[in-house]
Amino acid sequence: MENEKLIKKWLENSLSETEKEQFKHTKDYKSLNRLSNALASFKSDKFPVEQELKRFAYSENSEEKKSVALPWLNPFLRIAASFVVIATIGYFIYNTNFLNSLGETIASGKSELYLPDSSLVALNVNSTLTYSTKKWNKQRKVSLQGEAFFKVAKGSKFDVETSSGIISVLGTEFNVKNRANYFEVVCYEGNVQVTTSHKVIQLGAHQLVRIIDEKLMEEAVSANDSPSWLNGESSFNSVPLKLVFKEFERQYEVIIKADGIELNQLFTGGFAYNNINIALESVTAPVNLSYQIKSDTVIIVRANQ
Repeated sequence: MENEKLIKKWLENSLSETEKEQFKHTKDYKSLNRLSNALASFKSDKFPVEQELKRFAYSENSEEKKSVALPWLNPFLRIAASFVVIATIGYFIYNTNFLNSLGETIASGKSELYLPDSSLVALNVNSTLTYSTKKWNKQRKVSLQGEAFFKVAKGSKFDVETSSGIISVLGTEFNVKNRANYFEVVCYEGNVQVTTSHKVIQLGAHQLVRIIDEKLMEEAVSANDSPSWLNGESSFNSVPLKLVFKEFERQYEVIIKADGIELNQLFTGGFAYNNINIALESVTAPVNLSYQIKSDTVIIVRANQ
């Protein structure tokens, strides 16, 4: 699971502010938060544990009737309770049989999967897909957080629901990116209908619609067969630098600090996922910036500093 690292830090209460914000946008966070609140409000029946153990510690034939002190008991119970909480959370997150019994299937992280109709979905990092196996024959519908490429098998209407809009198709290939303040749909084959709060848009092959900070744009794209991220590279065309940095953080699992940098300037270019230094050069050099790497933090500065 792609969010496993964030979940572990959440349990340890060691998430950074950036990681907290990132984790809050995942479905894992919502499930864990509900479970945590439920456990916090749960109260079991009182049982006199110490009293019973003390009574057990008495010897029936002892003349002194001296009790045994158990100073370790309370810390032990606290540790045991922690293991119960972690085990319970783990069950709800990882137990596939439990999810299937509800008819819900959840896929997350960078992965590929086939839907019940053999439609192919490739998920990018920090992405989550949810769909109902029980209702699939009646309604082909998935919910997406993050980014995914779809190769949809022909058949009845296929809907991808996101917080920014609904994408409807019959059978086609397209990519959906649904990040904070960034929504984009690119059609690679066939036709796609995108329904947003702004308007309903029909996309043909090699066309895209993009909404950044509530501004809608439509344009043509190069005649590629699939999005660049499937080949290990992120590409951008006139995208604000702040969104480029966000994608960089996801792919390389780093924190970018860019104090004093104009983050709304538009960037056209890309970076590969196999070498962080080359990737940073690809992003910073075109906009006259430089960088320093300190552990898992990248500090962006002006090139002349």
